[in-house]
Amino acid sequence: MAWCIGANWIMLMAAGLLALLAAFIWLLRRSNRSIQEVRRLNATQADRIAAREAELLSAFEKLKAAEQQRLLEGERRRMMRDMHDGLGSQLVQTLNLVRNAKGELKPERVAAMVQQALEELRLMLDSLEPMEGDLPAILGTLRLRVGPSLQAAGIELDWRVEETAPIADLDARGVMHLFRCVQEVLANVVKHARASRVRVRTWDGVDAGIYLAIEDDGQGASVAVAPGQAVRVVGRGLSNIRNRAEQIGARVRFYDAAPGLGVEFRFAARVS
Repeated sequence: MAWCIGANWIMLMAAGLLALLAAFIWLLRRSNRSIQEVRRLNATQADRIAAREAELLSAFEKLKAAEQQRLLEGERRRMMRDMHDGLGSQLVQTLNLVRNAKGELKPERVAAMVQQALEELRLMLDSLEPMEGDLPAILGTLRLRVGPSLQAAGIELDWRVEETAPIADLDARGVMHLFRCVQEVLANVVKHARASRVRVRTWDGVDAGIYLAIEDDGQGASVAVAPGQAVRVVGRGLSNIRNRAEQIGARVRFYDAAPGLGVEFRFAARVS
């Protein structure tokens, strides 16, 4: 009887072990299938992500190309406006002079106007140079263009341009605006100031701004003010200076330089 009980117990133990082994094998197979399914899903998801990334990259490249095209068109329009307002205007004046001369054309006058047209062309080409907001480099380039006219007018150029921090957002369009601003200031000095010297200086301000000041020793403001005090000046050329300064995010003020008149530009520094 005891032998039968022992045998039954052994059989039950064996059956239990077999059942446990079968369950383990089933769990192992199920686990393998689950792992394979996860791997398959991961592979599918990776393919989807790769495809989506490719789509996004393609869309980005299209947007980049469209933006480059937009910038190119904008630059073309800017150059056309500059050519129309500067070089084109000068050539039209020269052509009208030749047409209306009626046999009294002076070669030196025509040569001077053609030379001015060439300077306008050079100025426009200079603005396309990659100067990366480098104010001293921009002013140095402009000095080559305006220096001879100041010398011809008997005006001494006191050049005190020092290294400054880079100016923010000063692309080719901005460089041209700055060229025009300085050119207009110096043209006013030559035509109206009755000056013998003009000083150009730059510095980094304590307020994180970058400054450019142009001062002459001429007749100055028409109203009596304290030296350095802001004055209100009028005129189309000076209004153009304000408008162009606004286009490049610069502030401009006119002040009494005692003697003479000063023009100060403040630019925002580039954030590094």
